[in-house]
Amino acid sequence: MEAEVRAEIAKFHQMNADRPFVNGKNWAEQELELRQRRSQIPKSMQYALHHGTFDPDRNYE
Repeated sequence: MEAEVRAEIAKFHQMNADRPFVNGKNWAEQELELRQRRSQIPKSMQYALHHGTFDPDRNYE
């Protein structure tokens, strides 16, 4: 577990160094915001969006 965390932190640092700022935010800030938004979307809706079966009339909660 500890090695996985270290690897992810190293990945964040490398991606930050390799990618430009977009809208005043570096890659890590953008990635963290994306992960936060994903965690607020119900899993069933994430699955439907990923597989192209999203129905806007369905309740995904």
